[in-house]
Amino acid sequence: MNYNQLLSRAQGGSVSAMLKLYQLHANAGNMPKAITWAQKAATVGSRKGMVLAFLELARDGHARMEGGGENSARNPETARVLEEARYFLERALQNGYNPRKERENIYALFMDLGDCYFFTDRRRDAFECYLKTNNLEASIALAAISASCKLEFLTGTCTNIVLTDDEEAYVFNRLVKALRSKKLNKDNTAEANYMLGSMYEYGIGTKKNINKACSSFERAKKLGHAESARDLKHYRKKLFGGYEYIG
Repeated sequence: MNYNQLLSRAQGGSVSAMLKLYQLHANAGNMPKAITWAQKAATVGSRKGMVLAFLELARDGHARMEGGGENSARNPETARVLEEARYFLERALQNGYNPRKERENIYALFMDLGDCYFFTDRRRDAFECYLKTNNLEASIALAAISASCKLEFLTGTCTNIVLTDDEEAYVFNRLVKALRSKKLNKDNTAEANYMLGSMYEYGIGTKKNINKACSSFERAKKLGHAESARDLKHYRKKLFGGYEYIG
């Protein structure tokens, strides 16, 4: 069967022809066309098409994130690609897709999409995405959202998300578990300790404890975390074995 015949069959609604066109374009390096045919196969109900659409869209979105970092995360086009990937993933799951073989791709998708939401101030959406991945880095991201929301709540500034006590406790315990795993790299370990200090400082998911906050900030500072060094300056005097806050 030549290309034109294959195209004709695909345009007539043949899912197998759509998937073959997907493969042909993917092999030729034309991913936009490949993704288009995977999406079409998914739209007409092919579970395989949904899976292919999800995988390729997620990889495309992840490549955008890797190439552009935070700037890419703020780009609406990156979020659109990742949201499409999420849509086809959820359709695939509803149709019996077993994600075990692609678990890391799924986690990467939700992590990337969470970053897009976070950098565009859609923190509840970001929070929900980070919850769906078991990446250790997601534990830090969840803590960052929790700390920023708590600070806004305490200062009376406007916030678009308020976490429940149970959510805060979950985030705290997950962050502690990530640190105890000792699988974080140096930079993430520093950031995780800083976030743990912030949670102790403001009583997020745990009782407020300035001693433990300072201990966490100190560990982060030793790993080169600049903000921890700055925050420690606010805790200068020891008082009865503890620290007195100097605002």
